[in-house]
Amino acid sequence: MKTIIAIITVILFTLTADAADKWTTADTAWQASAMALMAADWGQTRYISKHPEYYETNPILGRHPSTGRVNLYFLGVMIVHPVVSYLLPAKAQVFGFDINPRRIWQAGTIIVELGCVGNNARLGIGFSF
Repeated sequence: MKTIIAIITVILFTLTADAADKWTTADTAWQASAMALMAADWGQTRYISKHPEYYETNPILGRHPSTGRVNLYFLGVMIVHPVVSYLLPAKAQVFGFDINPRRIWQAGTIIVELGCVGNNARLGIGFSF
């Protein structure tokens, strides 16, 4: 966990001054979607922590994390993610192509979280808050 925090800190402090482009209504909608899915994943992971017949597949948390560990992880992720989203530029060029790093970060999170939440639901994992 300390390694992840160190990596995130280095990333945050090495971003260019061009980051933090204007935040748009679309950015808010994408971020809200990512956060809602993270909250659902959080609830499912708390459920897993209380039901030993299930196991967690997130290698950071381990197979049977405590509820406290789950809470700490998701609180950290849900604080860091919007900060990174805000700091990422909305426009960049890679190999001559215009890209939106902020949107790629948000959409990537949404895709990963949809997969996790959907798979957990398919397995019958509930929510616990």
